[in-house]
Amino acid sequence: MAEAAHKGGAILKVILETALLEDSQKVIGSTLAKAAGADFVKTSTGFSTGGATVHDVALMRQTVGTEMGVKASGGIRTLEDLLK
Repeated sequence: MAEAAHKGGAILKVILETALLEDSQKVIGSTLAKAAGADFVKTSTGFSTGGATVHDVALMRQTVGTEMGVKASGGIRTLEDLLK
């Protein structure tokens, strides 16, 4: 998917429904997305039981490093949360 997206000039975001996963699964999913060449990992579709948490964003950032983007979808609603 990443190769096809990049060949067409698009970026690839891999969505992990983090509200439904344990931390170990979030790490595995983020690691696999990075290894596959995705440009971003995203915390949720917005259709599940919850959105991004500060903990999830930090865990995903720690896992993928600075080479990829981490998109917080839903859940981060205040300036205080954003700054964390």
